[in-house]
Parts: sequence; C-alpha cells; structure tokens
Amino acid sequence: MTIAAIKRWPDATCVAVDNDQLAIDATMENASVNRVADRIAASLTPAGELAEAFPLVLANIQAHVLRELREALIARTAPGGTLILSGLLTPQAQPLGEEFVTRGLRLVRVLTSTDDPQWSSVMLRR
Repeated sequence: MTIAAIKRWPDATCVAVDNDQLAIDATMENASVNRVADRIAASLTPAGELAEAFPLVLANIQAHVLRELREALIARTAPGGTLILSGLLTPQAQPLGEEFVTRGLRLVRVLTSTDDPQWSSVMLRR
C-alpha cells in the first residue's frame, strides 16, 4: 500500500510500520525498484509508539489485528484525516467500521472489491 500511495501522490512521503522485518525489507526493496525509497521511512516501530498523526492512515491486515490496533490507528489519524482499513473479508467490513465509529470516527463508506467481492475496505474520517 505504501508504494501505491507514493505513486498516487507524487509529493507525499510515507511512514510504513510492520512487526515483521521481512515485510520491512520487502517494502524497501520494492520501493527501490520503483524508485521511491527516498520517500518512505519503514520500521518495526509499533504504531502506538509513533509520535505523529497523519492526514491519511492506511492499514491492510486482518480484522482481529485491526481491532487490536484500533486505538493506535485512531491516534495516528490527524483530526479531519482519513483512515482506510483493508484486507477485510466482506462480512467483516461493516461491523469493523462500526466499531471504529463507536470510538469517534465517521464511517464514509464500505467498498467491496470489484475484482474479488469476498474482500472489502472501510473508509473512515476523524
């Protein structure tokens, strides 16, 4: 997702976090191939330990992990910012979005993949 975001917004920089060093290495290798490595800071820093809040937060992982990270993801989303949750099985998307709404976010929409309808994403606004 990081590389896609960088490609979509050419003036953007990204902070990418994961708990797996192999994922960090793959991100930076792919960023290098795509000539955007200088715009990505990838690390093993847990989301809850980041000091910044961002205008856009992208989280692509299973629903149960998104639930565990809920407070950290909300805290990293700047006021007025957007949080996109993806990697969700379609039946999980709406209920998960509603869980974030109970924590003060506004549900913008649930989008089912046109390529594979078993997967969906949730867009929220803080």
